[in-house]
Amino acid sequence: MTAFTLIASFRAKPNHGHQLVAALMRMVEPSQAEPGCLGYRPMVDPQRPDEAICIEKWQSEAALQAHFRTAHFAEVKAVLDEILAQPFGLERLVAVDQEANAQSAPPTSKEHTVQTLTPAGISHADHLAIRVPDYDQTLAFYSDILGFKLTREWTLDGAFLGVRFAYMALGEFHIEVIGDELATPADPTADVVDHLSRPGYTHLCLRVPDLDATVESLKRMNVDFLAEPFEVEAIGQRLAMIRDNSGYVVELAQSIA
Repeated sequence: MTAFTLIASFRAKPNHGHQLVAALMRMVEPSQAEPGCLGYRPMVDPQRPDEAICIEKWQSEAALQAHFRTAHFAEVKAVLDEILAQPFGLERLVAVDQEANAQSAPPTSKEHTVQTLTPAGISHADHLAIRVPDYDQTLAFYSDILGFKLTREWTLDGAFLGVRFAYMALGEFHIEVIGDELATPADPTADVVDHLSRPGYTHLCLRVPDLDATVESLKRMNVDFLAEPFEVEAIGQRLAMIRDNSGYVVELAQSIA
């Protein structure tokens, strides 16, 4: 796999920024000594003292996965689990020329990219909407627990008077939250078999680099689990399932190396 840059983003609980920076700095020397690490540099914005990012460069995905298994990562991760306001975010980036070479095509600017459409004229999936009985609690769950960012809120007149709408983003993916007190709570699912026996859209899937670490973090935040981690060899995935504040199922997935 092509070398890539990883942007890890962190938001600490109020007044825990100094502990966040100290924890990240402890990672620098041992991480840079790893054979697959090409760079590791924490950075902060003085205007946001409780936030930080770490700009990392890895030789391959296997090198990154090996990093997640090191003793120094586990030690610092335990500290972060105590001081972070939400799970840290990871964003993978590759240089434009690398991506172009991988596609056997010259690099193009975003303004001149040719958009590929399906035969029906569709360009890409945009968002998934969920109707919830507790709008504010749902925004809090998806932002504070899962790391989504609130990007827009609005209301409508007429038949939708009193209904509140929001877009929340995780990378390029969005969910639309639609909420008022009249929405009917979801019927709770008993187990995975019950969940997958129901018709219609059944769950939202979020990808994670370290399923066990994510599960530990969510349990510390008292998130309700529908299914503990399990493997599906047919698709090369380790999965777990949680329930959000409304009882909707969110799947967590990690690729099996």
